Amino acid sequence: MKTVLSLLAVFATIGFAQAGGFGGPPPFTNGSPLISGVDGSYQATARAENLSGVFRFTYNGGRQTSSPTRPTGNSIANLVSDPYNDYVFFAEGLVYRGLVQANINTSQISGVFDNGSANVPVYGGTTTGLGINGFMNGFFNGKMDQQSPYAAFSGKGEVTVNSSQETRVLVPGTGTSATNPPVFNTVQVISQEFTKEFKFKGVRATLSTGSTSSSSS
Repeated sequence: MKTVLSLLAVFATIGFAQAGGFGGPPPFTNGSPLISGVDGSYQATARAENLSGVFRFTYNGGRQTSSPTRPTGNSIANLVSDPYNDYVFFAEGLVYRGLVQANINTSQISGVFDNGSANVPVYGGTTTGLGINGFMNGFFNGKMDQQSPYAAFSGKGEVTVNSSQETRVLVPGTGTSATNPPVFNTVQVISQEFTKEFKFKGVRATLSTGSTSSSSS
């Protein structure tokens, strides 16, 4: 009988320890390495040959959310300018910006980069100009280290870029004033499409989400 009671006491001690002590919430709640669950602001860096980038996403209430206001207090007009769920990539000489849609499923993290863009306006002297337009989209998949106090996560992803470069020449005899601007004829268009695979590493930067209610979709 004493042996049975001793074993029960050992099991009870183990049970309390796994529950966070004194009956409290267990660590790794909802697959998170912290008792708070998966809520928080996440950010990661991505690297590949001729590619470097940063992407961010925010979780609140167990789902991805968008902050209704910027840290300055100004309202976000739409998700295109959402600073809490976005990406900025530098690839092959251009900077691309867009939105991130992410999902956390226990220790698995997956996401999609919405159609982002890069735009370089026409520039040059009085006779020539150059215009560049580019579009990027992609995805990422990774795994969270549940032993990490910072919810460290890492994985791989892929982005596809479509870009075009236009060389323009000023049409002779056109004006240069605001009411009679110069006219450019496109003389050459160079288009390219490429796909890049990258690796990323990230952490939960803060438990504060900066969000109150709205959800990105």
